[in-house]
Amino acid sequence: MTSSCLSLRVNSSSCFKATLGFNSEIYNLEAILVNVASWQIITNNCEHNATDITIENNSLSMKIDGEFTKAYFHITETNCFLTFAKYDFNFTTRGHYSIGINEHDENIITSPMSGVIRQVNAQNGDKVKTGTVVIVLEAMKMEHSISIGKTKTINAITCKVGDFVSTGQVLINMSED
Repeated sequence: MTSSCLSLRVNSSSCFKATLGFNSEIYNLEAILVNVASWQIITNNCEHNATDITIENNSLSMKIDGEFTKAYFHITETNCFLTFAKYDFNFTTRGHYSIGINEHDENIITSPMSGVIRQVNAQNGDKVKTGTVVIVLEAMKMEHSISIGKTKTINAITCKVGDFVSTGQVLINMSED
């Protein structure tokens, strides 16, 4: 199936909305982080609960309303190829994505530059103290250490060693103790 991604909005580090069109139908999707291990997914006003979510290499595994499912994806600059169940989707962009993450949100850490993740020194659920280096990023043969500015609990780490990340990409979602 060939589809067009009409819009994508990231409202905060814990919510995103997308409007997808395929087969002449429009689908509105909203995902809200409920807690470290659970998302509420709303598609065209139908609510679903996603738990046990893992992203590894190019696969996404989860339970949706208690039923296990797995999807495979590959993302390029202009396309997102997704294989889900027995269906293949090819989402292409119409214009640019609109990302609305607050740069001053103290509960997210974004990549200060494009580069490759060389170290991840924390895990989901860890309580990390002020000054702790949580990620080491390599860019132009130099290492850049990213540390926590204030004691927080890690909710989600969105990258792993070896990942290429872009400037402004969310790396860690945290919460106050």
